[in-house]
Amino acid sequence: MTARTLISSLHQLRRGDQVEAERFHLLPRTTFIRRGQVQDIAPGLGVVWIRDSETGQRRVLDSQDYQLWRVA
Repeated sequence: MTARTLISSLHQLRRGDQVEAERFHLLPRTTFIRRGQVQDIAPGLGVVWIRDSETGQRRVLDSQDYQLWRVA
């Protein structure tokens, strides 16, 4: 099993960290997960950019929309 640490502040992240981002949808009741490597962080804006491990694309994640976890 992969060790995960909940990120309570974007200040805890560094470039190169591996993260999982979970977003809960009520209808239908599902959890949407993105995984990737941190590319850039803008704590003042509340966003982090990752390189999506599934698609290879750069994605922006808003910390208001996603619960972020650092993975080992």
